[in-house]
This record gives sequence, C-alpha cells and structure tokens, in this order.
Amino acid sequence: MRLELPSSKPEASVSETILDNFKQPDGALSKADRRFFQYMQVAERAGFEPVQVTSDYTLFLLSLLDYDHDTRLLRTKNVMPLYMAGQRVEAKADVVLMDGNSYLLVVQEEKVISQLAVASMALYS
Repeated sequence: MRLELPSSKPEASVSETILDNFKQPDGALSKADRRFFQYMQVAERAGFEPVQVTSDYTLFLLSLLDYDHDTRLLRTKNVMPLYMAGQRVEAKADVVLMDGNSYLLVVQEEKVISQLAVASMALYS
C-alpha cells in the first residue's frame, strides 16, 4: 500500500445552519445538521474518551464533506503494514481515507500521555 495526495478536493455543500451557528439552534434540523452539533457537544466535554470522540467527529466531517465519494472508503482503527529500518511494523491509525489499496488521508490522535508513560517506565526498568 502507498500514501498519495488527493488530486482534487471533492465538491461539498455544507448547510447554512452549520455555517451560521456556533451552537445548535432551536427548531427542526436535518439529520446531518443535528449530528454535527451532537458531535460538537460530545467533543467539548472534558475527559470523555478523546481518541474515540476525535475519530467519530473526523469520520463524520469527512463523510459530510463527501470525501468518501465513488471508490473511496473511510475506515477506523485501520492497521497499516509499513517497512521501517528494514523491518515490517504495523501502525494503527484512528481514521483513514482509502481508495483501493492507497491511503489518501491518515488521521492519528496524538497520544502524548501514553508516550510519556512508556518513556518513564523504560527509564525505571
């Protein structure tokens, strides 16, 4: 598999409700608008599974903006085989946008706390 940049951005129409409102407005909303504001509310809550919230919101936004058109596929928790320093390793991305066997976009939540914990344990081992 190989990484490649998208040749063009997809045409997308985002509703005026999303563009004109910072918070969910009163009244009836389309399903996409309602989901947008629901994901925003969940993402704003401190300490609520940040990696999963980031993945869910990213997946929703990419789909809303029609990045998963035609043969493109959005996936979560995708394991990618890579070669590093002559060895095969596996990287796990939170969200990927694929077209066939090509990775067009890879989203990975920064995991600073867990990296620091691993480094600390290595120092004291």
